[in-house]
Amino acid sequence: TFHVEEKLRTVVWDLAGTTLDAAVAGALGRLDVALGGPVGARLSELLTVEEVHATRERLEVLRDAGVLPQPEGDRPFPWPLL
Repeated sequence: TFHVEEKLRTVVWDLAGTTLDAAVAGALGRLDVALGGPVGARLSELLTVEEVHATRERLEVLRDAGVLPQPEGDRPFPWPLL
């Protein structure tokens, strides 16, 4: 979840492309604020600065997109799942 590597971090493919409702968008906004304050400070005691920063960036991308991401690439699903 917190690793800096860029990859799709979900296994709930049935929800891919779903629009985020107002409650989820609001929660993402509150989490963004918290990551810039006490939650981010606490996480930096447990994670690297890069991991906290990457988490915040992913949150902002998700919030700005307004939809859950779609799988991409030649093999988006874990092998041998499908």
